[in-house]
Amino acid sequence: MVVVMSVGIEGKTWVVGDAQGWSAMDYSAWLQGKVFAVGDELVFPYRQGAQDVAEVSQGDYETCNGVNPLNLWIDGDVHVKLTTKGSKYYICTFPGHCPPLRLAINVVATNSTIVPSGQVGTDANTIASISTKTPPSPINNRNNTNNAGSTVVPLLHYLLAIVLSLFSVWALFS
Repeated sequence: MVVVMSVGIEGKTWVVGDAQGWSAMDYSAWLQGKVFAVGDELVFPYRQGAQDVAEVSQGDYETCNGVNPLNLWIDGDVHVKLTTKGSKYYICTFPGHCPPLRLAINVVATNSTIVPSGQVGTDANTIASISTKTPPSPINNRNNTNNAGSTVVPLLHYLLAIVLSLFSVWALFS
């Protein structure tokens, strides 16, 4: 008997710029082949005081305008949880840093994967060497939903796994 369970609850952790971090680089090349989903986390590694990360509107992204950010992080090594689907725009507000320090991504709905129980492996795209530092709070929290529903999705996945397991046992003995 194979019991099917839903996994992919936590999402992937993406280090922006990989080894180069949040620095002057070609982010279009870095984005190649990456699919960002609700539940994933972006990590912007940088030295505090040397840069910042601002989530901005599309218009502010295109003009590198960081005057009215949706969220602004200044603490270094920023962790941003992707909680809603759609386009997301990030820039550095330091004078002369944007461009090139800007990133535009599209976030898709949660990617849940169905795999046989006991065969859950590690995702090659997940970065294991992430700092365990507590994520800093954004300065401007106007539209911040970084933690909204963070426990609802895992709970639903676990409930689905239980229901599927019970159904499999019931089908086996009926």
